[in-house]
Amino acid sequence: MKRLFIRLPQVKPQPEGRPSACPRCSSPVLQARGKTRKPLRDLRLGEVLVQRYRCPACRHTFRHYPEGVDRRHQSRRTAALSALLWALGLSTRATASLLAGLEVALSAMSVWRDVLLLLREAKGLLGGRRVPCLGMKRLLGEAPG
Repeated sequence: MKRLFIRLPQVKPQPEGRPSACPRCSSPVLQARGKTRKPLRDLRLGEVLVQRYRCPACRHTFRHYPEGVDRRHQSRRTAALSALLWALGLSTRATASLLAGLEVALSAMSVWRDVLLLLREAKGLLGGRRVPCLGMKRLLGEAPG
């Protein structure tokens, strides 16, 4: 019997280490500008700690997020789970309802955006190769990007 193991992305409560360089000008010198708490829609964490930095060379200010978190209001784990539930056959509304039962409030449209985002990422990883994918076959030619 074949088994399928699915690992959802990890989400850390705070960033580890410092960024190596400014994302705009690549200068290695950065000034820490304070920490802030970011509310997060996730199965385990309600918020994460985010560090702000400023580059003295180009005066660009940016945030350094923990693993599994970006500027969106939900974690990558929540996005992956919602796309997985949709791929297993739940509608976007049913997926949003199931996640609401787990105390993660997402709209059906957010679930759909998660599906499209992960589909774009998967297409990029495959490098143009066509591979049969459970539940997403009908979208392979329709997703933007």
